[in-house]
Amino acid sequence: MRSLKKWLRHRHIIWRYVSNRGHLKHDSKANALSRQLSADGFCQFDGPSVFDWPGLMDELNHEVNHSAHHDPASEKKFIVPRFGDHPTLDLTSIRFKLATHPVMVQTAQAYYDMKVRLRYINVWDCYPTDNSPRQSQLWHRDREDLRIFKFFMYLNEVGADQGPFCYAKGSHRRPFYATDPTGFLEADGTKRFTDESLAKSPFGHRIVQAKGPQGTSFIADTSGYHKGGYVLKGLRRLLVIMYTSHASQSHEFMTRPNELKGHIDSNLVPLIEDLPLA
Repeated sequence: MRSLKKWLRHRHIIWRYVSNRGHLKHDSKANALSRQLSADGFCQFDGPSVFDWPGLMDELNHEVNHSAHHDPASEKKFIVPRFGDHPTLDLTSIRFKLATHPVMVQTAQAYYDMKVRLRYINVWDCYPTDNSPRQSQLWHRDREDLRIFKFFMYLNEVGADQGPFCYAKGSHRRPFYATDPTGFLEADGTKRFTDESLAKSPFGHRIVQAKGPQGTSFIADTSGYHKGGYVLKGLRRLLVIMYTSHASQSHEFMTRPNELKGHIDSNLVPLIEDLPLA
């Protein structure tokens, strides 16, 4: 019975029309982004321009430099969440304001074609290590939902040596009979794939790298093949925002303050009211 329920959840019709009712209208900018995301599973753009927010990068970097935690010992890890492994949502932060910007919310809703939940906001610092690529530095699929809307924004310039995010376009849309390339399972059940195995897959010719100056932004449906963060020198710092459907049965990634009403616009409450209390 349990396996049957899981199978039903992963059938698109059940997921879309039974588990996630609701239809919303979106503006032209959100529709354009969601169409590209639907087609490729990936779209890249200049964040400050799309959000019409000229001072965004200065505000975000100031917030990270003055509010985030920093433990020098953490630089021994290849990826460090600057606001902790399980952050509490800060309703006054620039991060939250960006995550709930109308273009962001409407793009997520347009992509899912349903109401959504804000599940995660953090800033990741990625450092060089002496190890070979491992964990999320290898190709993989995320498993939080049937579709997964993740927004990324570089807070510094990222080139080939700073571990740019890589995505196999079209790999978010695969028929039920499709099989993964040859890979291996890690202890947590995540399947990883090498560059060589993915290159032999049907998506091997559609791999893109997201490189660019600070402000470079991209949205990826991370149910498709992706990797990143293998830094050879310097630092990769990026903002991460994730939305899922309300039917997602993934564990929670952050908590929220107890009081919401009167602290944020009432239209934003449904996005976060299901988060566990801090």
